[in-house]
Amino acid sequence: QIAFDVPPQIINDRTMVPMRAIFEALDCQVNWIGEHQLIMASGGDKIISMMIGKVNMPIQNIVTGESEIVVLDSPPIIVDDRTLVPVRAISEALGADVEWIAESRTVVITAD
Repeated sequence: QIAFDVPPQIINDRTMVPMRAIFEALDCQVNWIGEHQLIMASGGDKIISMMIGKVNMPIQNIVTGESEIVVLDSPPIIVDDRTLVPVRAISEALGADVEWIAESRTVVITAD
């Protein structure tokens, strides 16, 4: 179970969580480049880039050199001085499985 300093929020039907907590829980290093409102995270063989308010999330595999752009339903946003990111998109980009349990409004992430 992940404890967040800011509670998860549902925005545009997507569960948004604090960026640092979710990336670190998935064994990633994360950097915030404030002057560009840019999030850079690396974990395993992936580098993920995100920008506040932008729906494109580039993902690069540093081993194969392959890259893709995932289009987000809900882009990163700043709420109360915390950057929130879509938990499903982040988790799946890093190879985790994500399940939404509507009755309890719970996200279950299964990672290797």
